[in-house]
Amino acid sequence: MIDPADHNESRVLFAAERSHNDSKIANETARTTAQAIILINGGAATAILAFLSKDRIEPHMLQLASWCLVGYAFGVVVGAFMLFCCTRAAEEFDVYRRRVADPELKHTTELKRTPRHAALIGGQWQSRMSSSFFIALLSFFLSSCFLAYLLNAFPFLQ
Repeated sequence: MIDPADHNESRVLFAAERSHNDSKIANETARTTAQAIILINGGAATAILAFLSKDRIEPHMLQLASWCLVGYAFGVVVGAFMLFCCTRAAEEFDVYRRRVADPELKHTTELKRTPRHAALIGGQWQSRMSSSFFIALLSFFLSSCFLAYLLNAFPFLQ
């Protein structure tokens, strides 16, 4: 017959391992997504620079198209912030897991927080990470729409 205490302990260990693996995969996915956001906006900014370096572009178009560069650069900055948020969220959730696993853990600077407080802070960083993703996408979309408008409104060459 299986001892209920052994069965419960194995369930807890399985849940802890599964939680750790899920967290690791989610963190890797978020990092890859942030890197893709940076590459997409950075690639678009590079394309704008190449376009603006052409000869005989109407000066008014040159001035307005440079604002697309600002939008894409903003997307890169927000993507970098997303990476930072991803790291901070992972750190806070790690503090949470360590504090739950060993409530008697010695208090260091980062471990002074209660598990609930660490989880709350981790959730806030995760929320910022999600918001950063949508802001970076919106920056890319609006800059691309503005560029499309400029290409249709103004002739390429003088």
